Amino acid sequence: MKTPAFITLWLLTASSAHVLGNKPRQPPSKPQHESQHGALLSRHDWHSLSSAGKQMEHLLHQAQTVRTRVWPHAVRDASGRAGLIIMAQRPLLMSMNAEDLDARQAWVLVSVLAAAKESDESPLPLDHLALTDTEGVQGQPWYYDVEMNLARRLYIQLKERKITMDAAYREIVRSWRLVTASHESASH
Repeated sequence: MKTPAFITLWLLTASSAHVLGNKPRQPPSKPQHESQHGALLSRHDWHSLSSAGKQMEHLLHQAQTVRTRVWPHAVRDASGRAGLIIMAQRPLLMSMNAEDLDARQAWVLVSVLAAAKESDESPLPLDHLALTDTEGVQGQPWYYDVEMNLARRLYIQLKERKITMDAAYREIVRSWRLVTASHESASH
């Protein structure tokens, strides 16, 4: 992978409190019963995820050249999970040319690691990530679903240098699943 090492090192070691401001958060609220598909996020969960999304956007704008937007799902998905939508502001995930392969790999890795870093440093009601691009929010919406458990595990392994960036990317791509409007609501 051709991602500059300093970007990866900065992402993994930068202090969010220093870079993004120290904003203490309360622990996520616990639902009284198992969340249902389509249930709205609680106000606290919405604000926690919105704040994390803004901080991630700021971090991503500093760490990579592909402009990115980040915002929370307004409702829980079919599995009752809360998540963030991370969108590249240009076609990058499905329709791209060969020159974009390195940009795609770097964008996926940095986006997933930034979410894991943010989640690791403060309690968030974050269960999954929805990676998409401008083509994924037009017409028939789609996204690649990434479990936060995987993102957190890869983040720790990379910090401890137990895995390479290339291996982490392969694990993400091997585990993600494409979600389309035809088999699940892909909110945007």
